[in-house]
Amino acid sequence: MRLVPLVMFCSFFGGCVGLGVLTASTSVASPLSPVDPLLVAAANGRIAEVRALLPQADLSARDQHGWTALHHATAGNFVNTVALLLDRGADANAKNLAGVAPLHFACQEGYLAVVRHLLDAGASPGLEASPGVTPLNLALAAERDEVAELLLGVLEAKGGAR
Repeated sequence: MRLVPLVMFCSFFGGCVGLGVLTASTSVASPLSPVDPLLVAAANGRIAEVRALLPQADLSARDQHGWTALHHATAGNFVNTVALLLDRGADANAKNLAGVAPLHFACQEGYLAVVRHLLDAGASPGLEASPGVTPLNLALAAERDEVAELLLGVLEAKGGAR
């Protein structure tokens, strides 16, 4: 059974709204789970369900913590689900209630393939979750060297390396 964290950045962003995990058996009525079926499918990496739901889905739908389907798929490192959501127009720079975008999660966790997809879809490598907390800062703090090198290359190409 794969567990997907709902809130990962308490130490960086303080004042967690709540902690919990989604599992394949989590009821959508649970106070710790999203209500929207797309969010549940994305959080569990169920790409066939995500694909089936997309025609009628609202990609900007959020759970009680402000997480989109893309946040959930990113947190679970579900690369194919992330790619599908981005291909269908998910906002790569959407922030949750704590100000965290999917790229922040992917960089801190070292999810290189997800980071690449997010950057290719227009995720901003300089986006701050809070003052001074950028994807690059998170990658460096977590010693995610490959991710940090990728971000530095993108920032330098844009003329904004910090």
